[in-house]
Amino acid sequence: MTSNLISTYTEPKMKGFWLIVLWLITGFMLLLSLSMVIAPFLILLKYQTWWVLLAIPFFLAGIWLNWSFLHLWKTTLWKQRHRSRYDLYEDRIETLEWPELYQPAPKERSIRFEEIDSIIASYYIVREILPQGLANAGSIENAPMFYIIYHNEDGQQIQHVLFPNHGDERINQWFQHFQKKQTPLLYNARQLFRIDSAILSDEKRLAYLLSADENVAFPFKSSWLKDEPAALAAWRKVEAQKQEREEAKDPALKEARQKHSFKKWLISILLPIQMMALFMFMATQLGQSYSLQTANVLPGIAIFLFGGFLFFFLLRSYLRWHYMLIYCAIVLFLGATSFIAADTEGALAAGMGFASLLFPAIVWLPYSAIKKMPKPAPSSKPKDAAW
Repeated sequence: MTSNLISTYTEPKMKGFWLIVLWLITGFMLLLSLSMVIAPFLILLKYQTWWVLLAIPFFLAGIWLNWSFLHLWKTTLWKQRHRSRYDLYEDRIETLEWPELYQPAPKERSIRFEEIDSIIASYYIVREILPQGLANAGSIENAPMFYIIYHNEDGQQIQHVLFPNHGDERINQWFQHFQKKQTPLLYNARQLFRIDSAILSDEKRLAYLLSADENVAFPFKSSWLKDEPAALAAWRKVEAQKQEREEAKDPALKEARQKHSFKKWLISILLPIQMMALFMFMATQLGQSYSLQTANVLPGIAIFLFGGFLFFFLLRSYLRWHYMLIYCAIVLFLGATSFIAADTEGALAAGMGFASLLFPAIVWLPYSAIKKMPKPAPSSKPKDAAW
């Protein structure tokens, strides 16, 4: 079968720098895990005591870590040597993939354009940075892809074609050829594919894309980077309409979607408490340094107002009046600790305790200010992958 090759893309190898970093880090951890296995035997030989049994969990953990790092090395080397390839020809699309680790032969497909029903442009997840602490909410890096919906003697099938990043010019070559072949071009921003783990099977992805009423037309004009924002806006509009229809059928669904998670509540309570406790401590120390003898309530009011703005800001996406009661309880708790510490921390600590008793009368100030703020805009698509 001969035909002009228009574009080809082979999954890249891991860059040399990151490969060296991987070997150094995993090599160090491998040595550490080996010491966890060997150390209990050395302790047993030297002391010959039953206390060495307490080291059994470390011994087992060392065995597991050794296996994990050796498996990671083996997997990385295998992926470096077995990379998927996607070829666009004048009359067909050919793919060569290794969907499962250590399989003896690749999965190859050849899809002729007359078999293609539609092309759906979307994203796939390249890597995900998990949240760390209270400040880093984590992030997801993605890249563009095509879902090719086609049919053969076995019925409708799906094939994905991946690209390294949003700025790769090859995706525009594929778009231009699809337009030339008058293939229907659609768009769906739902991320159903990731390269580091299997989140859905091909069968489930196909069923979802065929049943979902959220696919929108992709009017390709010049390039993916220029045309994708308009398609994303259209998709979000359709998605919002779909959500409104679902919530109209089930009003409880809207409230359930808006309610904050346990993690969100935990951050929204602990962070203001930590900040206010720090400021209260600093204020009382300054009061002792300058030998203030009056129980001034103004520092406490200022600190509680700051904490109120922070507390309601963190919960601004779904803010309800009874949240003021929750914040008042937090303030009264801090005020009670100030009264207890007044004997040792000075008069200013007592002033903060009195401020906590007065604050419920003005708790509506930070609540109303945050309530009038515009709600956060829908999050933009995850950032581009940098290969």
